Amino acid sequence: MILQKLRLHPFAGISDLTVDFREGLNIILGPNEAGKSTLVNGLRMLLFMPVKYSKPRFNNEISRFMPVSGGDTIRGEISFLHNASQYHLKKSWGATDSNVLKLPDGGEISDVAAVGEKLQELLVLKEGTYHTVLITYQSKLTGTLEAIAHDPSATHDLNAVLRKAIFETDGISIDRLQDKIQSRFSEYFEHWDRTLNLPEKGKDIDNQWLKGRGKILEAYYRKEGLKNQLQNALTYEHQLDDINQTIQTVSSTVKELKDFISGNKKRIEDARQCMIVSARLKEIRREEDGLREISRGWPAVLEAIKNGSQNLKELEEKSASLQREKEQADLYESGKKMLDKFRRASRKKEELQKAKKELGEIMPVSDEDFGKLENLSRGISRIETSLKAGRLSLQLEAKEKMELNVAQDLNETGTFTATPEQPLEFSAGGQIKIEHEKWRIRVNSGEADFEKLQESFSKSSKEYQALLDRLKTKDLPEAAARRDAYKKAKYDVTTLKAQLAEILEDDNFEKLAESAKKLQDIPATRSLMQIAEEAGHLAAKKEQLSSQLSANQQLAEQWEKEYVSQENLLDQLIEKRAKVKGMEKKNTEADFSRVTDEGNAIIEIQETFQKIKSELDANTLDPWISEIKSLIAPLTGNRYQFLKMDERNLHEVVRQDGMKLPFDYLSVGTKDGMALALRLSMAKYFLKELDGFLVMDDPLVDMDPERQDYAAEAIRRFGEEKQIIILTCHPSHANLLGAHIIRI
Repeated sequence: MILQKLRLHPFAGISDLTVDFREGLNIILGPNEAGKSTLVNGLRMLLFMPVKYSKPRFNNEISRFMPVSGGDTIRGEISFLHNASQYHLKKSWGATDSNVLKLPDGGEISDVAAVGEKLQELLVLKEGTYHTVLITYQSKLTGTLEAIAHDPSATHDLNAVLRKAIFETDGISIDRLQDKIQSRFSEYFEHWDRTLNLPEKGKDIDNQWLKGRGKILEAYYRKEGLKNQLQNALTYEHQLDDINQTIQTVSSTVKELKDFISGNKKRIEDARQCMIVSARLKEIRREEDGLREISRGWPAVLEAIKNGSQNLKELEEKSASLQREKEQADLYESGKKMLDKFRRASRKKEELQKAKKELGEIMPVSDEDFGKLENLSRGISRIETSLKAGRLSLQLEAKEKMELNVAQDLNETGTFTATPEQPLEFSAGGQIKIEHEKWRIRVNSGEADFEKLQESFSKSSKEYQALLDRLKTKDLPEAAARRDAYKKAKYDVTTLKAQLAEILEDDNFEKLAESAKKLQDIPATRSLMQIAEEAGHLAAKKEQLSSQLSANQQLAEQWEKEYVSQENLLDQLIEKRAKVKGMEKKNTEADFSRVTDEGNAIIEIQETFQKIKSELDANTLDPWISEIKSLIAPLTGNRYQFLKMDERNLHEVVRQDGMKLPFDYLSVGTKDGMALALRLSMAKYFLKELDGFLVMDDPLVDMDPERQDYAAEAIRRFGEEKQIIILTCHPSHANLLGAHIIRI
């Protein structure tokens, strides 16, 4: 993979930055805090970090790169070549997570898993190789060398580190394989004395190891434990005849196949016997479990039959009681209807009696009498209206005081006093009559026959008053009110009579009252709905209980038929148990033999592995050792030629003059030179024939000018073969390295 262009927009403290790379050597130059490390982190995330993640992983690995200026999404994209074909990758994390890998033919992949698989195919090497060798800081390898030099027990030796890096990138871990074999060895042989073929320290069955028991020790304890149990169960020995017969049959079969299995006779015989015994043992155990289950269940079934019969009897009694309550409820419901009818009829009868009383208290005014009264009233009103329609006015002036009786129209005669100072004025519609003790004056209107009108008025008034007196009412409005009240009261009586008849239907009120009196003594009950609901539950419960009782009775009858009694069943159970004990002893002996064979096989594997590992360590790293030798001398000014290491430690270096110095005595610059040699040699070893890249952070920073020249030359030579990206904040280092400089 050759990097072409990297863009971050935004990412951490970068709002939008694009960097173009070339093949060979690239120098990223910029001051501290300019974003050089951020570019490397962005490159790592684009190549290796999926866009789907758990919340803890987001908090640990992604949240620290969220935009410093604010925002909930980070984005990046990268273009690269693989086998001369161009690819383009875009990813975003945060509120919007997405990834798209554009392929050389224009197609796209956006599925998270598919993008990850395709990137792994294009990267070729494992992610761990990039993180530990190809994209890391120069100081990291220096620190690793120092850790190995100062504290060999705290980490692997350099040889192991390199071997681990080389083999694990291809999915093989020699150390994990060795650890796995050792784990399996401990799993089988812990606290087992292989020499004596007995538990360590003589801790036999009576004084067992409580912790750290390997599989062989566990199998041994099981075998010996069952052996002791068998000695205490002599009563079961006669049950082994069947098993011996089976073994003899198997032995005969094995003998017939002797030529075919001659090379593995004993193991195959043991396996076959174990299979037969295990199958028979499984069958007997199943029979034993069945007998034990019946033994435990028989008393419970008998008790369930007893309790079920009693419960069923109680349910029958409750059902009968419920039926009686239902009959009483039916009677009560019927009585309730009659009582309700009586109460409604009583209320209606009371209303009728009240209406009749009110009707009796009203003196009736018939429509005929009211019509006469109304006609007379209208006639009197017409006469009064006719008289008032005239225009008659009289003024009387007296020369001396006098008393006068004056009648105006049809009004009553009144007494008036006339004086010279106060004359009298009168007005009327038809007639004014004035009487004095010495004279009488009558003034008539010329528009009407007043005498005739007065006669008619007098007659009508007498008839009207006579009718009012007969009806015992004071006036026409009162007569109208009494007429309406009487009509209403009479209507109410008629209506209430009809309503009462409707309530009674064909019943007689007196007979209904007599029946209601008797029904008042019936006690109240629950509603029919409540009783019916309980009856339904009771019937379901009875059916279920009857079914269970029947099933238990059938089961008890079946057991009695098959086993006669519980005592006889117990005898059969003891007999089966004896068989199980005998067969378990035989089976555990075979199991112990099998586990021991497995342990011996592990020993063979372990010995073979150690032999292969020794051969592997002897020459696996020879090509890399040759490569690092070619780099150490020029990177140390030809002062040193090799790093000397043994199985546990990187302990010294060899100068050109043959003098050996402890690694801890080297200067920082020399250590950096050796670390750079280690890095370049490992990168070259890993990349081999691949198109790949190497990212380093200012490898010249702690070197003196002379060593910087040597290191720059080694880096330039590496850049002639592979793509290399150097991060630095020193313009002098950038100029010394030359090549393509990218300023940020």
